Order: sequence, then structure tokens, then C-alpha cells
Amino acid sequence: MFGRMGNIKLLVILLPLCLIAQNEQNIKLSGNYYWGEGEHSSVEQAKNMALQDMMFKIQVTVSSEVMTKEGQVNDQYSEEARSMVQASSRLSLQGVNFYTKTRRGNSVVIAYISREDYRKSIAAISTEISGMVTSLEMDEQQQNVSNLVEDYYLAYLRTFQCPEPIKFITANGQQYPNVQVFLKNKIESWLAGLTIRTGKVTIDASVPMVTIPVEIFDSNKPAGNIIARLNTEDGADMEVVDGKTRFFRYMLPSAFHEDLDVILAVSLDRIKTKGDILQLHDNFRITQDKKISLDYSDYLKIGFNIYPQVSGALLFKPVHTNLSISDLAWDFGDGESSSQQNPLHNYADKNEHVVTLIFNNNPDLAVSKRVFADGKSENITHATKAVAEEQRKWEPVFDSPVIEDLAACKSYNELARKLSSYKKRRKLIFGKAENFVKPENCYIFIVHPQSKAIVAILDKGKTGRRDLKTGDLIPDLGGHYRGMISIYTEVY
Repeated sequence: MFGRMGNIKLLVILLPLCLIAQNEQNIKLSGNYYWGEGEHSSVEQAKNMALQDMMFKIQVTVSSEVMTKEGQVNDQYSEEARSMVQASSRLSLQGVNFYTKTRRGNSVVIAYISREDYRKSIAAISTEISGMVTSLEMDEQQQNVSNLVEDYYLAYLRTFQCPEPIKFITANGQQYPNVQVFLKNKIESWLAGLTIRTGKVTIDASVPMVTIPVEIFDSNKPAGNIIARLNTEDGADMEVVDGKTRFFRYMLPSAFHEDLDVILAVSLDRIKTKGDILQLHDNFRITQDKKISLDYSDYLKIGFNIYPQVSGALLFKPVHTNLSISDLAWDFGDGESSSQQNPLHNYADKNEHVVTLIFNNNPDLAVSKRVFADGKSENITHATKAVAEEQRKWEPVFDSPVIEDLAACKSYNELARKLSSYKKRRKLIFGKAENFVKPENCYIFIVHPQSKAIVAILDKGKTGRRDLKTGDLIPDLGGHYRGMISIYTEVY
């Protein structure tokens, strides 16, 4: 009797387990369900993992089917599916069920939905979103534009909660296989049409910090529903209020002028409580780059001072205000140069020399002085900024009688004869830049290829060579003499 009762009790205990196992097997193997599995010490966490696993499998299956039809099977769809699943913790599917069991002290949850319920959910989501977009189109036609862009953007984000593309026909009959494309085009066009302008910047060198006020307009009206940030390492999202905001850069400028990218996006300020939509916003936001130009010329001051030493050498020290320094290039006007912060230099002669300092390898940040043998100097206006204010006649200074003789040539033929003659006498060598170990020690004769006229004679130096015919400083040889013949000449 006891044995029979014991068998009945055992059967009662085992029967539910068999049913569960049979149902679980049916879910996983019958092909009638989409399912996913999650395991965690927390039941809720295990449910979320199961939901994400289920949605990932749905996304992979659906994407694979769509791309197979289009003949575009590749590995990309699974990555896109994974990112879409991870972006949303709540699912817009109706009819999702769960099995929960325990394994090794953890909760194991199986999330599943029948293919029939899945199809019904997709139909409901498609109808909802299509109706939402159609209503927005009507509002746009009736010029009822309050929060219209933000509503379009919300509809765009909602499309990511549908595992399949939603077909859509616009009010004018244009067909879209995926309404997401229509919405993305709408928002991108609106962002592209915004205009942005910059106010007067301010600099606080003690922080350091640059404050950049900007205004953003939508058809000449202050733009709303916008967030913006500088596309820089220290950029942060800034709300645009009545079309205005301020950017902050925690570094000093490195040039008089700077172009920066501003990234514009739609703001979701009205729905901060909807965490799943905000997650989608973080992963799939639509952005538009705009360029702004900044002018720091009122704030940046550059120059250098000269200090005679007892030894007879001259000590050169740069002077700069509100400028971030990454590079210094000194040209001492006698063929010698330096990249040191405070170089010492000895001149071999007592002539005056034009000394040029270029900050940050930027021709716009070049300053020049005429330096005399005793270390005194006078400022000269840099050729890249304006014609020299001093209306003095240019008188070149030659440190070689050979170059002075060559500079007197009236034609290329005369120059060529003299070059050959001096070369035979071992006074110089000439050729292309690549023929010399240190081309900065060469003078350069610039010849027009058609007329054979000698266009310029450039002094020695690495950068910012001076034309000995005019006195002009030429910061960019390639750009200034494009297509010309360059004859490099080094004098012994």
C-alpha cells in the first residue's frame, strides 16, 4: 500500500516537470515560436536577457530573409541587429510569454512569442507608426508646425522598435519600402537647412578657456528643439534656447583664425522620462555638421625680443599672448635657423639681417625684424599680411659675391652660362632640391618655363624664404611658384 502511494506521489511530482520539459522542447524545436534564453541570479535581469536574446534572433532571422531576397547576404546584418536589440530594453511586441526555472542557484528564463502573435504585433506596430507619420504630414501641409520636427524624430526612433521594415506611402503617393528612410530624409533635410553664425569670442587665459557664442536659425527664425556641440575632444552637448547657446573650449587657440565643426541634432527634452527612447536616441541619433569660423586676432599678440650677450652673441626670445605654442621656427637671415625656444646666435658679419619667427608652422603667425649688428632692431610688416608700411626702397643684402653676381643676370641664358662657369671653378653646385642634403642652405632661382625670365631669387632658409629681388617673404614656395622651374644653388 505504501509502495503504491509512494509511486503515485512520485508521479505527481514528476508529471509537471515532464510537461514543462515537453513545453520547453516544443518552444525550442517546433518552429512555431521565436524564443530567447537568459540566465542570472536576478529573475528580472534574466528576463531582460531572454528578451534581448529573443529579439536578436528575430532581427537576425528577419534581416537574413530580407537580404537573401535582395541577394545581399553578408555578416553586417547580425551586427546591426545586435545594436538595435541592445538599444531598447522594452519591446513593442504583444503576446510575449516566459518560462522560468532554476539552474545551479540562478534563474533561467525563456522568453517566447508565437509566430502568429509576432505577425499580429508587427501589423499593429506598422499601422500605428504609419498613422503617426501620415498625421504629421497633414500637420505639415496645414502649417501646424509646433514641435513637428521633434515628433518626426520620435516616429523615426519608434521605427527601431519594429523588427521589420514598415512600408509607407506619402501624401503625394511616393512609396517607401521602409518609412525609416522617409523620416531620416525629412530630419536630415531640416538640419541641413539650419544656419549658424558665431558671435564675438572671449578668452580667459587663466583657466584657460575660450567662450564661443553661437546663434542657430531656421528660415531666419531662432531654431528650437536643437542640441549642438563642437566636434572636438572637449565638446559637450549644449541645449539651444531661442536659437542661442555657448560653446566652451578648454585650451588656448593656436592660430589667428580657426574653423571648427558644430554637430547639430534634434533635442528630446520633452520625453526625458522614456528611457528606452533615449537609449535609441543615443545609438541612432541623426546629426548634421556645420562649420563655424572663429577670429582670435583681437586677442593674440606675437613677436620676439633680442638681448645682446657679453660674448657677442644675440639671445632671441619669443613673445606671445593667449597663444598655444606647438612649434617655433627661427630664420636668422644668414642661412641659419633654429627650432629652440630661446636660441643664441652669432653672426659672422656686421651686416643687418632680417630675422623671422614663425609660430606653429603657420605663415599667418610670422613676425619679422630687421636686426643690426649691435642687437638693436626695428619691426617690419610681414609680407603675408600687407605691403610694408615703410615705403623704403628694397636693398638686398648678399653674403656672397657669387650670388650677387648671379642676381644681376637679366636672362636665363646669362644665368645658365654663369652657373656653369662658377661650377667649373668649384665656386658652387646647382640642381634640384633632392640633389642636396640640406636644401635650406641653397639659394633658389625661380625661372618662368615659357618666357625664361628670372621671376625671383630666394634667400636661404627652411621656411618663409625672402625674395631678394623684392624683399617679399614667401611662406609657401610650391603654391606661390606652381609650374615654375626652381634652380637650387649652394655656394662654397
